[in-house]
Amino acid sequence: MNLALGDLVDPPPAEAQLGKHYVLLLAPQERGERTKTNTFDETVILDDTRHLALGAQLKQLKEFRRHQHPELDETELDMLPLWPFKTQELLPEWKASVTELELNEWVKTPYEERHSGATRDILLSLRTREEVQRRGHWKSPSSLRNYEKAGRMAKLAEQVGALVMASGEQTRLNFDTLFQSGVAKGQLGATSRAGAGSSGEYHL
Repeated sequence: MNLALGDLVDPPPAEAQLGKHYVLLLAPQERGERTKTNTFDETVILDDTRHLALGAQLKQLKEFRRHQHPELDETELDMLPLWPFKTQELLPEWKASVTELELNEWVKTPYEERHSGATRDILLSLRTREEVQRRGHWKSPSSLRNYEKAGRMAKLAEQVGALVMASGEQTRLNFDTLFQSGVAKGQLGATSRAGAGSSGEYHL
């Protein structure tokens, strides 16, 4: 939630041979904000093959936010929050989605995504345990074990049923279409802009 526009880094030029993916730079040292593990300049490479368009979509959001603030210079824009909403605005929407999917019994907070991401990568053999540990910035294998819960995920998949699982998979497969639809409808910004209401409510 603390990501700023400058924290999304474009893929390097091809001639640099340093990769082809967008990168998130977490806790840049120049901002003086450390990560949970008390470090600066942590990196997350947006290379997940299940969502190859994520980096480009975040870049689209970044450009949208830049155009919202023509009064800011480049330094100020880099410090501008990436998300056009605050945590207290996100949580009611998140909870409503959990309720609609009837997942209240199992899913309590958004932080649980940190558990499920590591577990999924290991269960599906998408990354080695060492790669998962580096990606999650856990300092030791024992820290990773606190988050990797294969048995719990398997049990959850059985309990929620095929309909919810299919709904999630369809959302994943069609996410780019859903995202672009939201962009086309202007739903990445505040409803208080011209032609909309004045509540200042944000939409995804």
